Amino acid sequence: MSLSLANLQEEIYDNLGMDQNDISLTKVNQNINRAFWEISKKLKFRQQDSEFVIVLTPGINTYSFASYVSDLDAVRHITILDTQVNSTTWNTIIQTDYENLMDAEDDTIPPTTIPTKYARFDDKIVFNYLPAYGYQVKVWYKKSLGDVLTTGPSIPEEWHELIAYRATARCWINKGSIPKATQMFAVSDNILRDLIETETKEEKDYSMSSARILRARYP
Repeated sequence: MSLSLANLQEEIYDNLGMDQNDISLTKVNQNINRAFWEISKKLKFRQQDSEFVIVLTPGINTYSFASYVSDLDAVRHITILDTQVNSTTWNTIIQTDYENLMDAEDDTIPPTTIPTKYARFDDKIVFNYLPAYGYQVKVWYKKSLGDVLTTGPSIPEEWHELIAYRATARCWINKGSIPKATQMFAVSDNILRDLIETETKEEKDYSMSSARILRARYP
């Protein structure tokens, strides 16, 4: 059963043995969101996986992510389709850093050709060659997450307890009780470690199997 924000708040106050007179609801919500963001970075949350397509403009090698998405957290993988020759194969574009991209420019290659490398610069993506054609580029990325809404976080159910524990630990820090915060973090670290080990095993099993695996734990 999915927990609402009110459920999480109640659980945290129960863990603390306190109420809103002792620590404000605003502070509790802040700690819930910080715990949520932390856990989403450490565990694989597939609802964060998304993609978009850029149709390159001939002669232009720099594109702003903001023109396509507003929730980009990290780029996972980029491929390109050579639509000029009606190819159906998406080839990987290799990531490099911006300085190497600029230093590695090859004068022997025509200035307008199909890009093979990319780099991130500020909020932009830069390709190593000026595209000669309107190639399609597919960007797989990890979405940033917003705050936990009133209806609760849309995440695997086993994360709920972990969020409550991590948020409780942060509340103890707010109240100046470092020993109790440390104890709560230690308990939640054990849960987090088990979840990471389980997900690592599932990823290994998935990569070694030719069958599609459906995981009910990711709603």
